[in-house]
This record gives sequence, structure tokens and C-alpha cells, in this order.
Amino acid sequence: VIFMEMESNKQHEIDRFLSNDYIDKELLLNIFRDYIVEGWNDKGKFDFLISVWSLNRSLPDYKKIKILFVDTPRLFTLEGLKNDTIDRDQFMAREILNSLVSKVDKRNALFIVGSKHVCKTLESAGSILTKHLKNKSYTLFTHCPRVDNFRIIHERIRHGIFDFAFYKNNDKPVAFELMNSPFGKEPFDGLYLDGTGTYQDNFDGYIFFGSLDTEPNDELLLEMYDDK
Repeated sequence: VIFMEMESNKQHEIDRFLSNDYIDKELLLNIFRDYIVEGWNDKGKFDFLISVWSLNRSLPDYKKIKILFVDTPRLFTLEGLKNDTIDRDQFMAREILNSLVSKVDKRNALFIVGSKHVCKTLESAGSILTKHLKNKSYTLFTHCPRVDNFRIIHERIRHGIFDFAFYKNNDKPVAFELMNSPFGKEPFDGLYLDGTGTYQDNFDGYIFFGSLDTEPNDELLLEMYDDK
């Protein structure tokens, strides 16, 4: 099971998308159009869901991947989106815990979500899940620049020290435990305005995929927009 930060009221649609014998792009595009008022134009996430559909074609039923949308329902009115009163972190954690209690599949589950919703020093979904799933959960931080939802931040985390360490290792992809590592002991600054404590206070593991200098830029999901 892969839990995703997408609107839970679209579960029937994603179930239908994954069970179809063809890639219904319009069905998937409508899910993305209804996530926020201006639509969710994340082409990477869109392509990821299509990749899961493609992979499932080659798997027996007992190995097929299920996608569960666990974010708050997106209810639109003429005034805009109406879900401001719901705590998204509590909602996502509750949806995941309820699913884990009821599922009979013994395979592991993966929760793909923005890092703010994982930081264990915040009242995040990741913090709630870690408390309920003692010794049964593992949180990962993937190397990135400092990020913010509302502005571009031209800064590297820890003032570029992490990037320099990976550079000295020829920018080889690597994953490691944060606890008691030089990285883990550094103050957490992966989010521009949020987060406290150290990296090991917030996450269990760290993944470096490659140099940020050569990382491809993200692409907009332009197919989401049409004259209609």
C-alpha cells in the first residue's frame, strides 16, 4: 500500500484508474484539478501514478500495489475550497492507522508526503504515526535545497555543508542512518520557517540521490489546463 497526500474523497476515482485496462488520463487529470482551487500541477506525481498503473499490469493480484489517498476531502463552493477547519496531519494519521488496523495484507506500507508532515518535532502526521507505531515505522528525509510553499529560497540546507560532503564523495547516491551521525547532529533546517531540533530528532534515515547542481527542474502538468 502507498499512502499519498491526495484528497481522500477521490479514492473511488483512483481505484477506478488503477483497475482500468487502459490509462485514463482524463480521470487522473480531474483528480489533480480538484485538489486545490488552481489545480495541483505536479507532473512528477502524475507520472508516478501512471508508473504504478503500468507496474501493476505485470504483477499477480497478490503483489499489485494499492494507492490510498489519505489527505482531507476537498469540498469546493462558489467561495472556494472549504476544508480550513480540519487538521490535515491528524486526519492523514488517522486514515493511515485505521487502514493499517483493518488490512490483511502483511506487506509493508509507504507514506509519500511533504517533509513538513513528517518532522517528528512538529505535531505532524509522521510524529503521530511514530508514537502509535513504536518500532514499526521509519522516517526518511531526501536531500534537497531549503524549501518553502510560497517562495523560492536560494539556500542550501546547513549552508551547503551537506552538499560539500557529498561532493567530496563524488556525489555518489547514498543512504544512511541519521542517529549519531555528523548529519544527524546538525540543527534541522530543511524547511524554511518550520522545524526544531536536529535532523536525527526529526528523521531516522537520510537519502542522497545526486547533486542538486545537475538535478532536473520539475515540470508543470500542462495537460491539466484546457479551454474548458
